Amino acid sequence: PSGDPDPTASAAPIEAWEPDPENTPAPLYQPTYYSLHFIGDCTLASVPYYQNSPEGYLKVVGDDYAYPFAKTVEYFKDDDWTFANLECVLSNGGWPADKTFLFKAPPEYAKIMSEGSVEFVSLANNHTFDYNQPGYDDTVKALEAEGIQWIGRDEWRVYELRDGLRIGVYSEFYDHEPAVRTKMTQLAAQDDVDFIIAAFHWGEEGSYQVSSDQQAKAHAAVDCGADFVYGSHPHTVQPIEEYKGVPIYYGMGNFVFKKGMMQGMWNYGYSISGEIKDGKITTDIIPHFFDGERLDRFYGDEKAYFDKYMAMLNRFTADEDVSERLWN
Repeated sequence: PSGDPDPTASAAPIEAWEPDPENTPAPLYQPTYYSLHFIGDCTLASVPYYQNSPEGYLKVVGDDYAYPFAKTVEYFKDDDWTFANLECVLSNGGWPADKTFLFKAPPEYAKIMSEGSVEFVSLANNHTFDYNQPGYDDTVKALEAEGIQWIGRDEWRVYELRDGLRIGVYSEFYDHEPAVRTKMTQLAAQDDVDFIIAAFHWGEEGSYQVSSDQQAKAHAAVDCGADFVYGSHPHTVQPIEEYKGVPIYYGMGNFVFKKGMMQGMWNYGYSISGEIKDGKITTDIIPHFFDGERLDRFYGDEKAYFDKYMAMLNRFTADEDVSERLWN
């Protein structure tokens, strides 16, 4: 037919496309994500009279610095920041404080934290001066030798992560609520802070109930600019609260602490997995338990059991008697 194309005819040349700057749409906004983890109390030692026994921390771990975190490091190794409460002294010196429980590990045990992919520790607790100022100074030197950042008692500092994200940290130990408000306000007023963490060492040891003082301090921190509240010290898990859209973790339990010192939930806890995007954090918990002197995760029915009791604890925490019956 006369309408058929001529197969021998050459095609017209195709003009190369060039973008029109005036009409090219802007690329879609791609937010930057930052992955953080928070872990509870880390005590890398036993009490002095037990330290060198066959089941003491020093004898069990020895110089295998990767051992304590061997079953959990996979969750932290690729994140941007892992934050811990280091509740012991790292020193061969100092002199003991006049108190019942003292915890001191060799300075080399800072490698346990670095091998476990912990980048940051709080020293705002009741054991970092167990061997007075020399012990504290040795602890700081040991951490810095491993490239681990740290913060002391009742102060605030600003730290920089990848791509320029600047995190402000306030660490409370002795401060009362008015001081919390003052220091948090100072931190929030810094021009170069993108995200603020308020880390508290508070509450009653062995208690599953949040005190009115804990809640007052947590709410004060949020009122003054905290984006995340992290609690340690009770050595037991405590409830989780959301206040003005900010997660408050009152007590995460032990992460590394000598097994068997107390019953109940002393040997259990959880870490927090967090993701920061556009200055806001979304979180989830990773429950765990002790296996000798190292951690392992709950799975399957055990995790479901833990989740159930965390939910019950959150619901009934106002009644101390009920809380104790639930966990013991």
